[in-house]
Amino acid sequence: MNKFAKAILFLGLWAMISVSLGAQQRYASEQIRRLAEKLQVPASLHDGVNYKVAQYAGHPVTITCQGKEITHIGYSLFTPMQRQLIGSAHCDFIERLLMASDIKDFFGTSIDRYLREEKITFDKGSLQALKSLCSDTSFNIQITLQDERQYVFNWYVGNRRIVTVSYPNNYQLVTGFTMQELEARIAPALRATQVSATTPFRPVESMFQKMSNGGIYVFAGDIYMLPQLTSNRYYVKHPDGSFHVLYSKDFPAETMANLVTATDIDNALEMEILMVRYGHVKEALRVPLRQC
Repeated sequence: MNKFAKAILFLGLWAMISVSLGAQQRYASEQIRRLAEKLQVPASLHDGVNYKVAQYAGHPVTITCQGKEITHIGYSLFTPMQRQLIGSAHCDFIERLLMASDIKDFFGTSIDRYLREEKITFDKGSLQALKSLCSDTSFNIQITLQDERQYVFNWYVGNRRIVTVSYPNNYQLVTGFTMQELEARIAPALRATQVSATTPFRPVESMFQKMSNGGIYVFAGDIYMLPQLTSNRYYVKHPDGSFHVLYSKDFPAETMANLVTATDIDNALEMEILMVRYGHVKEALRVPLRQC
């Protein structure tokens, strides 16, 4: 085989391998797939945070993975330790925003208009000032949630505030998922949930705040908006003086409340769920109650 034929064969094999690898790669969202198109994504990514493993527009890029799925791509503003302290969702959002701002019309409009429409404001500094911190790990970060509606990030170098950015407490905005993408993830997430065995919680009598009729002891939980929506748990007292979680057909309401507030009742019950997704697409699934 001459050199020309060998070269053609090599290029053909390389193309086949590249297509195969590309077909295996999954992305958590369309936004992440589009960001990946701008990079030479390393082939040796590991699960978790891959810190500063690529470059774009002169800035280091972080890529996070879960299984064979790339779950985040963005400028390396936060170190792995900072991510653990702050929470990956907000770190991902800001890093993704920084990288997307360097891609023309990534959001279908100019970056300035996108920031206005999504109510992302820089009270001090700018996107460019924030990008300059990608090569500096000496800054301190303060994050607050105001009135459950708006997150505010502050970056400090010493006592000097460098950047302040605020944005709404909006799940779609922070995750970068469309409504259709969020809906499509619900069923696989339910099916994949692994419930580990838990040690039964054994309260003592002094922990109960009140006792209802029928000898049922109530361990008070949280209230969600309405007094009727609680995470109360219901117990019965055994002759030896110990308390055990109530599970009886004689008390269906209390038993159901116990089933849906914890996983310490061993049962084979299943829940049938009918999801009506965007566009009136219906999907039925059945999963063990303990996974819901």
